[in-house]
Amino acid sequence: MNLKPTIIILMGTIGLLMSCNNEELFETELITEIIEEPSETNEVDNINEDEDVDASLPCDFDLSFLKSGDTVSINCILDLGGSTVNLPSDVTILYEGGDIINGTLNFSENTTIDGQLLNLTLTTTGTSPILRDPVFHFDPNRWGIIEGNVSDEVARRNKEIIQDIIDFASSIGVNTITIDKMDCYVGVGGNFSLDDQTFKDGISLPSNFNLRMSSSTYLRVQPNSWPKYNVLNAFKQKNVTITGGNIIGDRYEHNYVPINDEFGINRDSHEYGSLISIAGSHDVVVDGVTMRNSIADAFVFASGTHRQYTPAIYCKNVTLRNCTLDGSRRNNITVGDGEYLYIENNTILNAGGGENILDENGKIKTYTSAGVAPQFGIDMEAHREMENGVYVDYQIVENVFVRGNTFRGNYAGDIVLFTANDILIENNDCDNLIGGLLFWNTTIRNNTITQRSTGVKTPIGILYNGIEDVKRVHNNKIIGNEITGFDTGISILGQNIEVKDNIVRDFKEGFYLRELYDSEISNNDLQSDRTISHGYLSFGGLTSNVIIRNDNINVKHRPVYFYGFNEKTTNDNLTIESSIFISPKELYLENAKNVTIRNNQLAVNKEIRQVNCENIVTENNN
Repeated sequence: MNLKPTIIILMGTIGLLMSCNNEELFETELITEIIEEPSETNEVDNINEDEDVDASLPCDFDLSFLKSGDTVSINCILDLGGSTVNLPSDVTILYEGGDIINGTLNFSENTTIDGQLLNLTLTTTGTSPILRDPVFHFDPNRWGIIEGNVSDEVARRNKEIIQDIIDFASSIGVNTITIDKMDCYVGVGGNFSLDDQTFKDGISLPSNFNLRMSSSTYLRVQPNSWPKYNVLNAFKQKNVTITGGNIIGDRYEHNYVPINDEFGINRDSHEYGSLISIAGSHDVVVDGVTMRNSIADAFVFASGTHRQYTPAIYCKNVTLRNCTLDGSRRNNITVGDGEYLYIENNTILNAGGGENILDENGKIKTYTSAGVAPQFGIDMEAHREMENGVYVDYQIVENVFVRGNTFRGNYAGDIVLFTANDILIENNDCDNLIGGLLFWNTTIRNNTITQRSTGVKTPIGILYNGIEDVKRVHNNKIIGNEITGFDTGISILGQNIEVKDNIVRDFKEGFYLRELYDSEISNNDLQSDRTISHGYLSFGGLTSNVIIRNDNINVKHRPVYFYGFNEKTTNDNLTIESSIFISPKELYLENAKNVTIRNNQLAVNKEIRQVNCENIVTENNN
């Protein structure tokens, strides 16, 4: 049989155009295989497929003999000696443990190469090659990353190397980069701009890209004095995934030097950095990442443009899940702009805390690693301004789902809805308050909120607050939560508020009623053994078309204590009905108006005491 030989050389790396220190490269050896193809049947036999080769040896050939259609396997060290190799079209370059080093490969059309052959010393030109595997395994030793404590210059270079590899890999069709063991400092920051330059100061991820890190991957912020930076970001991108790894900020090594931005605005507080920022991006997943010790926030859902631009660019369908966010100086998570955002099954710890240096007026004199406001686990805070008596939304936070997270040790609270709407907060395990200021169409459901036993404590489990017209807080629900150990279980105001099926334990007052319209409180179970404990408490509160029904109240002091209630109104009213009151003390109303108490069971003390009240109706209570 006539046999036709085809040479297969193991060839291969595409390098990025980067300058860096010389690397110790993996060594391999070239395999030259002769594949015998029957001239008529095209069957191929590899006559030396079982031959052992030492990949650390230098190759004994060059690539000058290659022609279109050849397949080359590299299992030796092919040193190009600084030369450029012009590759013909339709060449395939396979990795079998070797390297191509110290030169340039100039690719033609339809050239395929193993990504494992890419390294620091190999430059690529010509047509972008086709990678055999769309997953690129990043080995820091092959690319000039210097680990451990380094100078600012080296840290900045580390960042640039990672960015260059991401950009190059994406340009040739790689959709995934994996990083395993690596512990390096990266130099970030250096720009105040509100445009994309700020994001370029960090490591930017392109669209249709996955960054997969392991538990042994550490990206550490090189300690600096810059008040604004990010480590990883996706800015106006789509279909991005970040998985695993550890991103460590410089909160405790940062230089909090006084500084102004390019407009002369004071930035002494150094509260503008983040470890991961997803800005104006769609369809992003951040999964299983550990983020610690940011000078500001660990994770930010940020704008691409503000909402008054046309078209407005904001986050949509972004998921943060299974992550640990710990010890941020400001918030662990800030939700600034976006819709359909998912915060699920994360561990959210120790936001804020510490003591700043204050002046004689109690204002911060010198900023340190101590926390800066607001110091929440999650802060939903869209930028909204009052202009000519009307709110103008420069950012919008809506359709956010906060589910299954664990909160511990966050200084001011676990979740705050500063300006947000259409939010679901459910099945979270908290040890500090859930609160809101200007929000609507929100459900807080089936959460466990237990006052922490140590550390700074807040007095309220769930707090509704308001600005000016409290009716702007509307259409909200508090359902099925278990709240334990707070001085006030639930403090509420607003319009069309539903509070039902909650269990409140160990409190001074179960519910504190403030200014409430067209609302219902029902089927709640309030029990406290504190010596001074009330079911419902209000000083100067106001209710209009509000009903309390089917509640169970078991307290050691007055189950109802209203003072100055509805005092300044004529038509506002509250009805309490079909509830059970177990208490040694009476229901007590002083300087109160327009309250109906009917069809209730007064199990111990059956007195309803009125002092200087008006239009109090009591009927069929026993």
